[in-house]
Amino acid sequence: MNSVQGLSVVVQFGMSVTRDPNASKKVCMRRGIIPVEPLEAALSEYSIDGFVRATPHSLHSDQVIKCALPRKPVVVEKPLALTM
Repeated sequence: MNSVQGLSVVVQFGMSVTRDPNASKKVCMRRGIIPVEPLEAALSEYSIDGFVRATPHSLHSDQVIKCALPRKPVVVEKPLALTM
């Protein structure tokens, strides 16, 4: 997030899905990002153009499928999944 937010003219983070929005509120607000929970709160947001997933590997496959359902791009760090 630090290498992109406020530095890219193409990519801008608007929401951060977090387990505890209150814990990350200060960091997010400093960068102009709205902390939300759960993931479905971001999935239903019409203004979101795509998703970046940076979560534990064990959660990737389920979350990527959920994020792809609204037919928006999804960027996920490797590995995509731990099993086939």
